[in-house]
Amino acid sequence: MPRVRIHTFLPIFWAFLLGGILSLLLNSLPFASLQTQRWFISLIFLVVLYSASTILVQLPANNKDQSQKILALSIGRLLVALVFILIYILLNKTNAKSFSIHFIFHFIIFLTFDTYYLIKKVIKT
Repeated sequence: MPRVRIHTFLPIFWAFLLGGILSLLLNSLPFASLQTQRWFISLIFLVVLYSASTILVQLPANNKDQSQKILALSIGRLLVALVFILIYILLNKTNAKSFSIHFIFHFIIFLTFDTYYLIKKVIKT
């Protein structure tokens, strides 16, 4: 099993940092529909989800299998995120709208940083 390098987790760190800053800015706006105190839950969930998928991408595979693995992980992450947000909405209906807005912003940020990392990885190989 290959060694996972720490620099492969830098996009996750930057996405986490940017997502936290964005949530703090959204919470400081005077709109009640954007304010939630549970925004950190989506950040923690996405850090765990993207860290696991980053480790799985690092596993050895040939080029054809690697691209299929990346596609499967992307679809899997989307499905897991949709199930997570659905469960959260069912459990906490009062705060669902504001949490969903934060979650969608966080997901877009993580997806952007992950896509940038994967493009660099594909160009490198």
